[in-house]
Amino acid sequence: MKWTLLILSVMPLLASAQKFTINGYVKDAATGESLIGSAILNRKTLQGTTANVHGFYSITLPSDSIHLVYSYVGYAPIEIRLLLQRDTTIDVGLTNTCS
Repeated sequence: MKWTLLILSVMPLLASAQKFTINGYVKDAATGESLIGSAILNRKTLQGTTANVHGFYSITLPSDSIHLVYSYVGYAPIEIRLLLQRDTTIDVGLTNTCS
């Protein structure tokens, strides 16, 4: 009986702690060139990552409303808001502001 109550009281906490991964590529919108080292930041939690040498990124965040900002020096940033409820792929093309 005690274990049942303990398990039932912990289950909502476990559900809220669920995490999902967002991954994808960050590239130049015009040329398709990978933007190595571009920054990806979740404004809500201030968690972030950078794109690797292929422009690929991956970030694991708690299930929640998120506000991602994709940026790279010399490019206009892109902001994406979504409710994260499953693993998600988001490919982004940033526009060069120096052209």
